[in-house]
Amino acid sequence: MKTITNLALISTLLLSVFSSTLIAQNIKTASNGVEVDISKPYFNPDLKVIQDKMIILEFKGGFDTKEGGRNYVKAVGKEAFVEAVEHAEISMKEALDISKEEAMDILRESKHLEVLKQFNAGFYLFLDGIAAETEIPLEDIVIALNDGVYFAVGINAVRDKVLKKLGFIEHGCTVAGFDNGLLGQNNDNPVKYSGATTLVKSVDDKIMILTMGSPLVMLMGMSENLAVVVTTIDAFFAGHSIRDGGVPDAAIVMNALLSYKTVEEVIVKNKNAKMNVALSVTFADKVGGLATIEFNAKQFIGNIVIQPSVGEHFIAHTNHPRFTEDYLIRTWFEGDEGMANQMLANTIWRQKYAEQFLDVSSGKKAEELQQLFKTYPVLISGSDDGDFRTTTSVIWDVKNQRAYISPDRPDITDYEIIEW
Repeated sequence: MKTITNLALISTLLLSVFSSTLIAQNIKTASNGVEVDISKPYFNPDLKVIQDKMIILEFKGGFDTKEGGRNYVKAVGKEAFVEAVEHAEISMKEALDISKEEAMDILRESKHLEVLKQFNAGFYLFLDGIAAETEIPLEDIVIALNDGVYFAVGINAVRDKVLKKLGFIEHGCTVAGFDNGLLGQNNDNPVKYSGATTLVKSVDDKIMILTMGSPLVMLMGMSENLAVVVTTIDAFFAGHSIRDGGVPDAAIVMNALLSYKTVEEVIVKNKNAKMNVALSVTFADKVGGLATIEFNAKQFIGNIVIQPSVGEHFIAHTNHPRFTEDYLIRTWFEGDEGMANQMLANTIWRQKYAEQFLDVSSGKKAEELQQLFKTYPVLISGSDDGDFRTTTSVIWDVKNQRAYISPDRPDITDYEIIEW
């Protein structure tokens, strides 16, 4: 009996250790410390709210002056920039296996700072203001601004695993908009990137930027004339390297918001623009302009402009390049259409659902976009041990200068209305 009792005790202890390890793997922690159980099933996920209220900050000076950069730091807090730089340097080492010293050499050899200055002198001054106020060298700020590259390398590593039939691409954002100035997206990320949804309002140049966790992630925004949102297609294409003149994604976005009034102008000016990562950037304007630009490195297929077909009043985009299916099947799947179908299933599913939804949404209202973003499969719930979740949802109304933002999953947190 004693032996049996001891065996039972050992079994209980082992089960306890195994269970606690399993629980630890299935519990993910957001940036604000809230824990989410991702082990629950797709249609019954953990409904815990990570962030129930937006963080809203304002600063003066604009996104194109040194004073604006200084004031941006004062509004956000110096520590956020210190953390952004530290995180970028760690990510750079993990993704590219290069040291900070090697990165500095690349910046100098490629004259990357001069490229940024020529691309948009005002935004360069803004970055210089951040450096001055934080007392962080400008080169370090620029390394952090290029953080999208390190993310892209990680995405490519996931793709390589997928090609070994370990899964399929299900992670990423869904963009949707109408030709009346309404444009939005569900921003989907690992849980750790949630909990810090912040809207920054630049009162002088009337630009709103939505950031999640890092003040140097400036990819979703609205000016008086344009709205912009993004999705990644890094699993399939790559951007231009810094040595080849590639500029950070944030620089492309901020240049558009600071410089242009219409989507057609954005298209003309960005036809040959070199972004350092592969993103699909969607723009809307006050006069009905609507377009997605897929920024891809020249050695692959070049930038692609996608606009609504004649008679269509909407646009949608997810995480696969459009109109390049044959190229993808031939290049990444070695002609295996079955493997391509498996890998692309979720991203195509979300795109097709969004297009069908938008096609019958004759009202072209913000409420219709909200309903779309609350609905599967566009909504990603963080379930079935998948550490990916809709971390915020935004709708820009550029015509009325209004934003609708859910700081968490839009099915469990209300959209807040922000105006000037």
